Amino acid sequence: MKSDAFGWANSPVFLMAKVGKRGKYIWKRLSQLEQCPREPMDVPDPNSNNSFRIDVPADASDPRLYYGLYEVWSGKWKGGLRIHGATVKEIQAAATR
Repeated sequence: MKSDAFGWANSPVFLMAKVGKRGKYIWKRLSQLEQCPREPMDVPDPNSNNSFRIDVPADASDPRLYYGLYEVWSGKWKGGLRIHGATVKEIQAAATR
């Protein structure tokens, strides 16, 4: 958040993702943004049990990942959020026995 950020406190912010254009969104509420931190942070925190995982079926006809960060339900103006980048990491499925 920039030093002049506004409107983020008490606003529900969601990370949403889906597999394929016709896929169903999976979402996670991000409580970290409600605190309006002023330093860079990872969302969600990869060092916690609060990760965000999307499973891509092996037979998916459209394996593209669509994702975004959303807060459109409160109707309040917001400003000052600076996104430095987005990283998606592939995690290999555990071998079945």
